[in-house]
Amino acid sequence: MRWRSWLLIFALCDAHAASHYYAPPTFYPHDAVRVSRFAAAPGAMQVPYGAGAKVGEGDFYIVSNASFKALTAHMQADGTIVLVQAKWAPELAPSQIWTVDKEGSGYRLYSKLYGRYVTLGARVDLEAPSGEARQNWSIEADADAVTIAASGTKTGLVVARHALRDGAFVEVGAQAGQWRLYAVHNEGADHAYRTLDAAPQSTYDNTAKRYHLSAYAPDAIEADRLGGFRWTDYHPSGLYVSKGESVVIDVSGLADDGPDGLVVMVGNKNGFYRRQPAGDPQTILATEGRNEFVASRDGLIYFEYVDSGFNERPRTSIDVFVREGGKAVPFYIEGTTTLVEWRAMLQRYADAPLVEMAARRTMFTVARSMYDKAGAADPATLLGYVERVMGYHDELSGLDGESALDAPSPLRVHFVQDAISTHAELQNAYMYATYYMIGLPLNSAAETLLQPAKTDEWGVWHEIGHMYQQWDWTWPGVTETTVNIYSLHALQRLGMPMTSPLLQVVDARGRRNRLDLAALYLAQPTRNFLNDASFPAPSEALWIRLVMYEQLRRALGDGFYARLHKSYRLHPLMEDEGGDKREVQTFVLRACIAANLDLRDFFERWGLPVDAATRAAIGKLKLKAPATDLTRTRI
Repeated sequence: MRWRSWLLIFALCDAHAASHYYAPPTFYPHDAVRVSRFAAAPGAMQVPYGAGAKVGEGDFYIVSNASFKALTAHMQADGTIVLVQAKWAPELAPSQIWTVDKEGSGYRLYSKLYGRYVTLGARVDLEAPSGEARQNWSIEADADAVTIAASGTKTGLVVARHALRDGAFVEVGAQAGQWRLYAVHNEGADHAYRTLDAAPQSTYDNTAKRYHLSAYAPDAIEADRLGGFRWTDYHPSGLYVSKGESVVIDVSGLADDGPDGLVVMVGNKNGFYRRQPAGDPQTILATEGRNEFVASRDGLIYFEYVDSGFNERPRTSIDVFVREGGKAVPFYIEGTTTLVEWRAMLQRYADAPLVEMAARRTMFTVARSMYDKAGAADPATLLGYVERVMGYHDELSGLDGESALDAPSPLRVHFVQDAISTHAELQNAYMYATYYMIGLPLNSAAETLLQPAKTDEWGVWHEIGHMYQQWDWTWPGVTETTVNIYSLHALQRLGMPMTSPLLQVVDARGRRNRLDLAALYLAQPTRNFLNDASFPAPSEALWIRLVMYEQLRRALGDGFYARLHKSYRLHPLMEDEGGDKREVQTFVLRACIAANLDLRDFFERWGLPVDAATRAAIGKLKLKAPATDLTRTRI
């Protein structure tokens, strides 16, 4: 890790004893910082008496509530020990275990590996046998998490810039971050990622109001594995509550030996373009037995039940019974609900404001009026079509199930009608993808429900593609380009139900399509792939760039992108490896490895810069050049 002198870090001191279809690029957190502006605010969760995080003494993993990565003591090349976040790994585990000791009105944090206490400032050189350099910390429970603040100050531990990558520094900020404390009873226990396919093992009955729920991996862990957006890690209920309504829920089988538990939500987690209180879900931390709350907003009930893997024992299935409150809405469950039952629900719950349709890996939530406007679409056809497209995106992404790392995500992609954002805020977006959901504003909701009956489904392929993009090779400027690699693959796999957008005629005279513009660009004496102004039609830059990516797919086969995705999952970029220039060079190198070919000339022909270090690294691989000029690959 490189040292950043401006950063107020923490050190360890010695212890005495030891297109219209896509949204504006601003919707996508493609930069290295990856700020989650949709995280719940501290103190936002309702906590029943006696529930919530319990602060005590002992050995713990201290895990960021935002990224689910562990506080890690990292020794830099100069011998300085800094605090960073990192996913759990056997080789890192000793540096991720912290002893929490009570001292006065606060606590001390002690690294068992280095035998030093966490203190404020760069004070590794302070060796104080008297212990005077030890920092006293205030650890306060906040729902299922805690905040850790320096006693007597208003500063608390937080991951720098809310970053999600491994290696991000932990610093102090005016607003302390939230952390989860997982007790360590067995230092040799395995906490590696496990695929938790919760949906097939869960059952939902909104008529009897009974639910049998298995745990998902948290959305942050899945996003880190896949390298992109957060998907949906909560279960649907098919129950609607109104503001002011009293709700009583019985829960059985819930463990109490760690912070991972059940959160009941009114309204879904979302990434509406402009966050507004009206769109935020109400969240209630549930306990074993009876739970009561009053709905603070209208909305559907959801159950977020997760297992981070840091618990001593895996979370087992739980049973939930909504004893009081909540009205059933038309609720279709793939593989359970018949079309006859669905039509009966539509009649029985005719006054329900929303309808919900759920499959194993996708879910739709729209207003009843919008569903009717769409012509009462067949849920089986709609859900089956979307999951078919997701299967094609899995193929291209190398999510073939050969390992837990390369398993298709068990989480759902949630299509949600956006009745929160205004037309002006959405900047005329037809549809958009963001954290937790794909937003369906205005009439796109109705049109999407009808997509299986249409021939032009690009919007659905495109927005689902955003859920698969890996940020490590999606530098600013290509966000709306690389997403269409998935769309073009789906177009081909579906039998070309529409003309490729690359063949669309776009010049004023009606003579040139986007492939023609790409040929003009390649014929220019100078080319700069990273600069829109370098292209013959700057407004078409995102499509001309797509030709380069599609030439790689056509020339090298779909297996090329599958291998490239796998490479980034196996070796994601560290926090200090981000930045546009570094990401470009890493992409060039890894593309050569995935292709098993020296592609330097191909990328340079396209105007993508290849610096001296990258040229040398590729040269050492002693790869052969392609037998033909790939820039002439026909599409």
